[in-house]
Parts: sequence; C-alpha cells; structure tokens
Amino acid sequence: MNQHALPSNLYLVVPGDLPVEQQLNEVKKVRLCRSLNQLLQALVQTSNQAALTMINQELANFNLSGIFPCQPSVTKTPLKPWEVEDYNNYFQVSHIRTQDPAFCVVHSLLTAYQLFLAFDDRDREFDAFQVRLLKEGLKSYIFLLARVFGLQLEEIR
Repeated sequence: MNQHALPSNLYLVVPGDLPVEQQLNEVKKVRLCRSLNQLLQALVQTSNQAALTMINQELANFNLSGIFPCQPSVTKTPLKPWEVEDYNNYFQVSHIRTQDPAFCVVHSLLTAYQLFLAFDDRDREFDAFQVRLLKEGLKSYIFLLARVFGLQLEEIR
C-alpha cells in the first residue's frame, strides 16, 4: 500500500473466525507487539500528521496476500446475503478469511485509526471529549488483543 493512500476497504475477519485466544510463535508475537506498541505511540501524539506517519509506516509492513473474501452467507447473520453485501459495499468493508486472523485484526485496527486521523486532519470539528473517548477505547482494545495473543506491551502514557 502506498504510504499516503487510504485503503479502499476495511478488512474484517468473519466473526466466527475471530480469535478468542491464540498461541503465536515468537516471530509473530514480536511483529504484533511492535504494531500494537506503534499504535499506542500514535495515540499519544499531539500532531495528527506525526501519528498518521507512524500508522502509515506500520501498515506498510503488513502483507495481506493471505486474505480471501468470503461469501456473505458465511457471516452467520439472519440477514440475506444480498443485505450483507449491500451493507458491506455501503460501509466499504470486506469480510475475509485468513490463516493469520491476529494480523488481520491488528491491521484493521491500524486502518480504522488511520482513517480517523485522515478525517480529523481534514475537518477539525470533532469534539475533543469524544476524540479522547475514542482513543481510550482504542487503547482498551489494544490491551484486550495483547491478552488474547499473550503479548507484553509497553506502558505508554
């Protein structure tokens, strides 16, 4: 992905494939730990541009060649497949299957913050309190992922 390009879609792991706990080898643990620590660092940046640069650099390290789109019926919702597809197209999300759901979940989290930063940079009318709540929510999610993947993250304030 180009460092300045925004993704055309947000890749979401099929809900049934989301890892509740996952044993990772040391190489994968180091890579995921680095990505999540980088996201934590980006969350405390006072400059959106600095944070966006950090996120873009981290996203450039991801290889998404092992993801495969899945049929809307795989999402196991009461919706009809065309309704799921319509929703996905409208919100520009793709439900996918992968052998490495941990990396895809972290990539999606980085992408979500990247998109927020891009929008916030264009329009400074976001409520500061709501932005703080968003960042706190992302931090909570990062530490949840760290527990799921058995990672030790840096304490960043």
